[in-house]
Order: sequence, then structure tokens, then C-alpha cells
Amino acid sequence: MPPTTDRREPTVRHSIRLVLLDEHDRLLLFSGTDEADGRTFWYPIGGGTEDGETPQQTAAREAHEETGLTDLVVGPEVWRRRAYATWGGTTYDCRERYFLARVPASPRSTSTPPASPRSNAPPSPATAGGPWPTSPPTPTASSPVTYPPAWRTSC
Repeated sequence: MPPTTDRREPTVRHSIRLVLLDEHDRLLLFSGTDEADGRTFWYPIGGGTEDGETPQQTAAREAHEETGLTDLVVGPEVWRRRAYATWGGTTYDCRERYFLARVPASPRSTSTPPASPRSNAPPSPATAGGPWPTSPPTPTASSPVTYPPAWRTSC
């Protein structure tokens, strides 16, 4: 378990993530900025399961909330990950399940997704980028693309 500043046990957070690919096998990722150090990181669609939802229903709901996509067919579970991360001063024991879904070429929503109404969700990072870039991000000396340490560690 990672060190915490106040010695409290990390808050367990179960979440569903969506590996959303278009017909060209491009992966939908959002970019955010870590408020603690200003670094850029990338993350997939996802969030916590609401009462009574199946993992597939959660993935479809999150895709709708974050992109505006409707009628998404969520495919098989492809990976599970456990990692520790800190948001807003709280350390979370993240237990993530990843599901696969495919869509036609770049069905990008032009509207800004609404903020999540769930009170148990960690604060969202500032969204800095959108879906399906035409090329992968290129790290530079002044603006490296990095991932929070918890995202680089899988259990």
C-alpha cells in the first residue's frame, strides 16, 4: 500500500472503464492536467457503478455521459487493474474493470459532456483534449506526456 499523509486506509473505489475503438482501431482517450504538478495524463471513459447497474450498463452510461454516444453495445471484459491514486487529498484503492466497445469512425460529440452528478466520484481533472486525435501525442522537453504513478502500476 502506498504511503498516505494521514495514515487513513485508502478509500476503495470500484470503477468500470471502456476501451472504445473506432473502425480504424483508434482508442478514445481524454487528456487531463494533474492539478498537483501540472503534468498531462490520458484516461479512458469510465466511472463508478450505480446501484443496480451491470458493468456493461455502467460502461454504456459513462460513454453517454462523457461523449454523448447512445445505443452503444458493450463487448467483453478485457482486463482488470488495481492501483492506488490520490485525488483532492484522498487516496483511493482503485479496482478497475475494462470492457471493449467499437464504434464507426470517430463519432465525436461536439457538446461538452455534463459534469458527473455522483457525489462519490473523485474530482475530475481539467479536460485538455478530445477524442480520437489524428496522431498520438508527442512528448516534448517542455511538455512531456506522462501518467500519474498509479496509472503506470498494475496489480
